[in-house]
Amino acid sequence: MQARSRYERSASFHVFANEFRASTLHEKGPGEYDPSYLISPLGAKINRMVVCGLLERLEQREMSNGSSILQGQVRDCSGVFFFSIGDYAPDAVKEIGNQWLEQVEIGEVLHVAMTVKARWYQSEDGGIFTSIRPEEVTTIEPSTYALWLARTSEETMKRIDSYNLSLELEINHDSFEQGGIPNHLIDGLLQSRSHYDSVEVESFKMNVYQALDICEGNVSSARAEPQMVEMSDSEAIQASPSTEIEKVILELIGQLDQGNGVDSETISRNLAARGYSGNEVYDILESLIDDSGKLVEPKFGWYKLA
Repeated sequence: MQARSRYERSASFHVFANEFRASTLHEKGPGEYDPSYLISPLGAKINRMVVCGLLERLEQREMSNGSSILQGQVRDCSGVFFFSIGDYAPDAVKEIGNQWLEQVEIGEVLHVAMTVKARWYQSEDGGIFTSIRPEEVTTIEPSTYALWLARTSEETMKRIDSYNLSLELEINHDSFEQGGIPNHLIDGLLQSRSHYDSVEVESFKMNVYQALDICEGNVSSARAEPQMVEMSDSEAIQASPSTEIEKVILELIGQLDQGNGVDSETISRNLAARGYSGNEVYDILESLIDDSGKLVEPKFGWYKLA
C-alpha cells in the first residue's frame, strides 16, 4: 500500500504578494510524489495558496513549440503575482482565462480569485523568481476580495507574531513548540530563521494596514510602491523626448537591478513619472528584447540588461 501522504492535498495559505515575492528559499521532497514548497520570510511553507486581486495584465504569448500560453499578473494591496495558463492547465481554467483575455482587451476591470500552486525559477546567478500556477479560477465581486484581504491580514499578523516570538527562542523544534508557536508554522519558521539574514517585518505590517484600508472603504485599491529613481528638475517639468525612451529604460534598469532584474511594474511607474504611457513602455521593452537584443527577460515580467 502506498503512503497516505502521497495523496494528501497541501493546505492552502493566504499570503500577500509582497511576502510571496520576498521568498527565496525552496524545498523539494525526496520522493516522486512529495510536494515542493516555497518558504516565506515569515515562515509560511507554501505549496498551495488562495490568491485574490485585480487582474491587471493578461496577454497571449506564442511558444517555440507552436503552442500558446496566457501570461498575466494579479495585483493585491501589496504588489503583484505573476501567473501563466498553458496546455497543462485544466480545461475550465483555460476557458475562463480566454474569457478574461477578451474582457481585458475591451477594458473591463476584473477582480479574480485563484487557487494556485507556488512556482519558482532559479537563474544561473542564483536569483529566485516566483510565480503561481492556477488550478482553479473565478471572477469575484470587490466585496469578496475584501473578505480575502481581511482573512489574509489575520493570517499575516499571526505569522508576524510567531516570527517575533521565535526571535526570543532557541532555533529548534522543542523550543518553538514549548514557546507557543503554532505547529503548522514551526517547520517553516525553523527554515526561515536559518535562511534569511534579516526580515523586514514592518513592510509586512504595512501590507496589512493597506489591506484594512481597502476593507474599510478608505481607498478603492492599493498599489505597491516600487522603487523610484529621482528625477532632475528638468525631467519633472517636461518628459524626455520619445526618441530617448530606450535610453531611459536601459539606464533605469542598470541603476535598479540588484542581480535578479527589475520588474515591469517598477519600470512602468518610473517611466510614467517621466510622461510615458504603460502601453508605450511595454512595446519598447518587447522591442529591446526581440529586435535589438539589449534586454533579456529571465522570468515573465522581469528584465535585465543583456
